[in-house]
Order: sequence, then structure tokens, then C-alpha cells
Amino acid sequence: MALIGKIRKRSGLLLIFIGGAMVAFILSDLFGNRTGVVSNEVGEIYGEGIDGVEFNNRVETIVQRNISSGQQADEELIRDQVWAELLKERIMGRELAALGINVTADELFDLVQGTNIHPSIQSTPAFQNPQTGQFDRNNVISYMKDYLPNNPQDQAQWVDFERFLEQDRAYVKYNNMIKKGLYVTNSQAKRDHIAQNEKVNFKFVVKKYASVPDSTVALSEEEISAYYDKHKNDKDYEQEASRSFEYVLFPFEPSTDDQLDTRDWVGGMIEDFKNASNDSTFVQRNADTKGLGNLPYTAGSLPAEIDTVILQADSGTVVGPYLEGNSYKIAKITDIQMLPDSVNARHILIKPGPTETIEQALARGDSIKTVIQANNNFAELAQQLSEDAGSGVNGGDLGWFVPGAMVVPFNDACFEGETGDMPVVASQFGVHIIEIMDQSEKSRTIKMAVVDRLIRPSKETIDSVYNVASEFSINNNNSDLFIAAADSNEYRRYPGANVKEDDKFIPGLAEPRSLIRWAYGANIGDVSSPEEIGESFVVAYLKSIKDEGVPTLEDVRERVEREAMQEKKADIYLEKMAGGTTLEEVAGRVEETVLSASDIAFSSFTIPGGGGNEPAVIGKIFSLDEGQIGKVSVPIKGEVGVYVVMLESKTNAPEATDLTANKESILSRVRSRVDFSVYKALEDMADVKDDRSKFF
Repeated sequence: MALIGKIRKRSGLLLIFIGGAMVAFILSDLFGNRTGVVSNEVGEIYGEGIDGVEFNNRVETIVQRNISSGQQADEELIRDQVWAELLKERIMGRELAALGINVTADELFDLVQGTNIHPSIQSTPAFQNPQTGQFDRNNVISYMKDYLPNNPQDQAQWVDFERFLEQDRAYVKYNNMIKKGLYVTNSQAKRDHIAQNEKVNFKFVVKKYASVPDSTVALSEEEISAYYDKHKNDKDYEQEASRSFEYVLFPFEPSTDDQLDTRDWVGGMIEDFKNASNDSTFVQRNADTKGLGNLPYTAGSLPAEIDTVILQADSGTVVGPYLEGNSYKIAKITDIQMLPDSVNARHILIKPGPTETIEQALARGDSIKTVIQANNNFAELAQQLSEDAGSGVNGGDLGWFVPGAMVVPFNDACFEGETGDMPVVASQFGVHIIEIMDQSEKSRTIKMAVVDRLIRPSKETIDSVYNVASEFSINNNNSDLFIAAADSNEYRRYPGANVKEDDKFIPGLAEPRSLIRWAYGANIGDVSSPEEIGESFVVAYLKSIKDEGVPTLEDVRERVEREAMQEKKADIYLEKMAGGTTLEEVAGRVEETVLSASDIAFSSFTIPGGGGNEPAVIGKIFSLDEGQIGKVSVPIKGEVGVYVVMLESKTNAPEATDLTANKESILSRVRSRVDFSVYKALEDMADVKDDRSKFF
């Protein structure tokens, strides 16, 4: 993987690269009129369109670069990251330009190789001293002067990386400007001091709503409607647009003929496999599972008849076809050796420097081996040089290990060598100088190569399933027919509830975007054509539509009934608990006990024994003055129940002589929210419209 890719991965910051034009047929397919969308804009910001071609160019560039560097290329994730970065560039770019905030060439130099190196560079292993593990600026300079001029692709990525550093520093300047402008007044600090240090002790009775069974409280439809009318315009009742549907699955599973065809195909490879000069290459070209070209065989791991043949066969024998899991396989014995069951070894790990090739690192390993053989000081050099911190402190000792416990080159060197050997090998971790300390008794060890073929449904099988799904869709083209046919045929109806237009996942469906796009173009009761999703065809009917804004009563009935029920319980117990002269009397009325709470501060959120956050109740308690000590309060409606309290004592906060700590505490809390809160506010003002769901 290119070094820039490693920096990007380590820092957790996705670099956005602006690529060239996409191939015409891809763009025409993606942004054509197949979804009924005339515009190729994937969204808007500040009322200006976001061009779909530019957006997809950037996505495709990252996908291709990830693939070429061996990284995962999750297009959904990359699209989301590109979208977020594109919005941030435009929103913050507008703010930075208006304020004249920029980053000079000298500042960029300082970030890369000066005295204020960016954390993503400092944390890159290739730029650290292998002996100390500390960042070494000389490694950065060497990388830029010696490596980049000879590697144009990495050079281009480095330029983009520096652009990211410049952008990141500009954002930091902007946020720091806001943070420096924040101020805490003496009045704010004094209120904070009082909230934390003014304390009350009190007794109370609480009747929790949850302690009263709903079945004991009658709630009429008129009361439900009244509660809904009162609260439907509350901000927290606003709903997003969503669709609900039900769907049935028509999985295309391999038929008996598909299984036989797969077995015959694998069997037809036997002669070619026997005669193959390079078994690993043959497996790579022909097997579904790559990398099965050199596997140790464990007796008893395959069916008994296959196991018997393998244990008695000579090298070069091909066995099978045999069924394992959902694949047919053939196996070729590639090697038979007498090898130990376990090895005791120690090693010294060295990693190539930023400009060092693996060949040069191997040569360095050979030099270290020569020194060890001359001075018999393996343990001493392991402690000094090994970059495997775990074993290095123990002189490189790895103890005893079995086959497969180590990476392949290391494993092979240890198990194929002899006690006393000192091989030098390379792996993905670096170069290992190994000393084989001891080996167990040797036994017959078999290695084999495997060609597998997954049993998949054929085109004919898939077409047959499609015909069944299509017939179901055509013959049951409304919700009533759909439900009746599904139930009579014992098809399970799966729910897709409250699905948003830009949702990417539905439980049970791996890639449901095509179904979601259909739902947002359908009417209630419509039935879809078969959609191929995963290993099934899906047919759905649209059950309901929720529009953005004020919900209908049916949309929120469950919530309304729950909250209306709680409000009615509160009203019942507000009346029942009123007028008591002692807490014991109040407790008796509602079959509860008197509880105590001590040293409760105004800044507290909970009341011990109350069972939840009760800021309103605490506020009411602190509003009681000393003249009300020992008196029973009126009932107080809380979040989890109705309270009646009796103030026992109230301790005023001591006079504050120095409010510095309070100011710093408030300022720290506020500043910690700046980066997120300010950008969120800017994003809200940008009037962002996301239309990606119409295309992807």
C-alpha cells in the first residue's frame, strides 16, 4: 500500500481526490432518466446544485485508488464520506473566504517538516525512528526528496494530502477564532457556583406512573384525540417522510441439476490439476476460493472415505470430487514431509525504512546474522534491535508454537528447517532473523492444494424463480390480493417499516436501494415488479405513506396513547395526593412509603429513589424558602411520577471569593462543543438538500 494510503488510514481522515471525467456510458446510465429524474444534480446547497458528474467522479477516484492500493472499496461508505466532505468544503469555504482565513506556504511547510508537524504525519510508522519509536523529521524530508520524485502516482497523492493539511489547518483557525471569542461573565460563574454548592435535604413521597397498571385507568378515544390535538404541532412530534411496505422473498437456490453440474465441472478439472506444473497458480486461476494452493492437511478434517485416501496417497495424487459445505472440491497432495509438531524459536524483527527496499532490509538482516554467529549474542541484539516489542524484551524468545500459529514464511522456515538453523526471511511484518532453538519429534505431514466451486443457481434456475415471482406480482397487483396470495401460499410477509428515502439497510435485505426507490414512486396498495436483491427476488406492496411534518393520529397513536395515559395518571394522583397534612398521610393514600434525600444540589438531575431525571421537581424544591421547612408541599408533576415533598433543611452556597475555576469549567464545556455545534449551525443555514437517493 502506498505510504499516503497508510497515513490516511492511520489518521482516520478520508482524503478527497478530484478525479478526471468518468467514462461516458457509466455517467449516462447513472444520471439518465431511468428513475424519472431529469436533472443530474444530486443535491443543493445555498440553493446551488451539486453536480452529479463531479460527485461521482470523486467517488470513483477514491474507489479505484482504494482498489489499486489493496484497501476495501465500500462504495456506499465512500459516497457518504464524499458527500460530507463536499458539503464541508463548500460551507466552510464560503465562511473562510468571507473572513479572509487562509494558510500560507510557510505554515504548510511547518505542518509537514517544521516545528509543528501535523499529528497524522507524526503518527506514521514510516516517519518514526525504528530504534526509539519517536517521530523523525529527517524521514519525512528523505521521503519527499528521494522517494516522491521517482514515484509520480504517490507524488500526486502527496499533493492532495498537503491540500488536506492546508484545509484542515484553515478549519482549526476558524474554530479557534470562535473559541477565543467566548467569554464567561461573573454572573454566569456565580450561578454555576451556587448550582453546585447550594444543597437541600428533604423527605418525599412519589407515586410512579409505571407502578399503576394501564388496565386500571380508563382512557377514552375523546381523551386520546384531545391529547393529540394539543400536542401534534409540538416540535418533537414532527416526523420525517417515510414509507412502510411488506415484501415476500423468492430465493433462487441451486437445483439438483445445478449441484450435479457443479460436481461434474470440478471432476472435469482432475486431469488438468494432476498435470499442472504450478499448483498455486492453477488454484488461483480456477478455484472460487483463492489462496488454497499450499494447505497443511489435518487428519480427520474431511469425510472418512476422502481422509483414508489422502493419508495413504503419494504426492501428486488428486482426490475428489467431494462435497464440503456448499462447495464441491478436489484436492491435490503437493508435498509429504517428516516435520515436527511444534517448534521453539526466537527472532529479531526489523522493518524496512521509508526508502529501504525489502531486498535491502534482507541484506541488513544477513549482516545482523553474521554478527550473531561471530559473537553468540542473539538475545542481546534482540533486546537492542527487535521491533517486536513483546518478544524483544525477552531476547526474542517466542516459546513453543504449532504449525499455522505464525505467518507462512516464518512458519515454513521454522518447521522445514533443523534445530540450530538461523534463516532470514521476509513477511508482511518485516524481516525476521530466526534461530530454531528446538523441535519436537517429526511426523508425516501432508500439504495439499484445493480447487473448489461454490454450488450456485444456474441462469435457468434464476429465470425459473423470476417467472414465479413475476407471475405472483402480475396476478396479485393490489394489497388485498397480495396478502391473500402470500398467506395462502405460506409465503412469509416481511415488514419494511418507516423506511426513509435515503436509508441503505432494511433488516433481512442486504442492498435494498432499488426497492426503496420503488416505494418512493409508488402509491398505497401498489405492488412492485420483482426486484433482485441478494440471492432472492423480492415482491412488495406499499402499505402506508408518512409525509414530512405534522403526523396523523394513526401515525403516532401508540405514542399518543402512552403519553395521554401518563398524563391521566398524573391528573389522578395530583388530585389524590393534594391536601395532605403529613407525608405519612399522603403515602397512605397512594400506598407508598416516605423516602429521604440528602445533600441534593441544584445542578443534580436525579432524586435518589425517584427512578429518573427530575429537573422540574428539583427546581420546585429549590424554589421553597426557609419558611416552608417542615411543611408538606403541593403535589408536583414529574417525569416518572407525582411527588409531594417536605423540605427539611436548605444550606446556602458559601460566598465565592474566586470564580476562576467556575469560569474555566464553563468555558471548557462550551469550547468542547464548538467544532460540532458551529458546523451544524452553518449546515442548517446552508439549506442542504440531499437527492442522492434518487440515483443510488
